[in-house]
Amino acid sequence: MNKLITGVADYIRQDWAENKIRTVLEVTAWITSMCCAIAVAITVPDVPWLILYPLFISHCAVFAYCAWTRGSTGMIANYLVLCTVDAIGLTKLIWITYG
Repeated sequence: MNKLITGVADYIRQDWAENKIRTVLEVTAWITSMCCAIAVAITVPDVPWLILYPLFISHCAVFAYCAWTRGSTGMIANYLVLCTVDAIGLTKLIWITYG
């Protein structure tokens, strides 16, 4: 277990040394992602989607940028698809609510 923790800490130190902005963005997006998931869990069945959808889209866009800076094609594709799906969901929600 200690070896695992040391390995993770070394990875974070290396990532910080390579690209400080990316590291800060990824941690911020991760925190946003966790907060959104907790908000959904707490507020079901009356989830505040008009607040959460833009946050989902934002953190997925940040993760896509970070994946691009790493050269990770699969992760870029994954987060761009999630951005698209969430943007469609937000558009549909706005249309149904206010249209």
